[in-house]
Amino acid sequence: MLNAPSVLREGVVYEFIAWPCGYRYTTPLGLRWGKPPTARVYSSTRLYGILRSGGVEKLLLYSPVDPEDFIDSILHTLEEELDQRACRPPRPFTVAVECRPVIASEGPGYIDIECPGTVESGVAVPYTRLYGGIVEALVVASKEGAGVVGREFAEACLQCALYSAERGGRSRALELSDKLQAAIKRLRGAKGLS
Repeated sequence: MLNAPSVLREGVVYEFIAWPCGYRYTTPLGLRWGKPPTARVYSSTRLYGILRSGGVEKLLLYSPVDPEDFIDSILHTLEEELDQRACRPPRPFTVAVECRPVIASEGPGYIDIECPGTVESGVAVPYTRLYGGIVEALVVASKEGAGVVGREFAEACLQCALYSAERGGRSRALELSDKLQAAIKRLRGAKGLS
């Protein structure tokens, strides 16, 4: 693996958009940085089936500059911008990881993958409350949809995350509100669609 940018710390989970190159599909995915980086993929996602099929030579993970990319990934509008020949992030990114995923272990309803590969630095942007709030809202909604957390817990977390997103960028949060609600609804209730 190439040297990781100094901002990536071992043991920290970073949020990426995963694109199994060669497929017209993206999904948000948390990647725990380490030697090697690892991720848990739930059976409620299409990525689970793609990885289980063994047909993924290259998995591209990129951390977007704009949190709207996560929403567009969940709503599957981001796929329209993918260039299958290049397998490059379709939009500006802060960090990209290109790897060959290996299933390391599995449990009821999930697989754990190892993702050794190369890292590329992109655009450096400061972290915002808006970004964090949107990402946390989507993470909790996906965990609820996968049955990892209960409805009451998820609702409390979502309210805090959405509050943080609104406080972090009121005009941008309002602009993304409808798309964010649609993405949350998809994640909460539509197993197998995210």
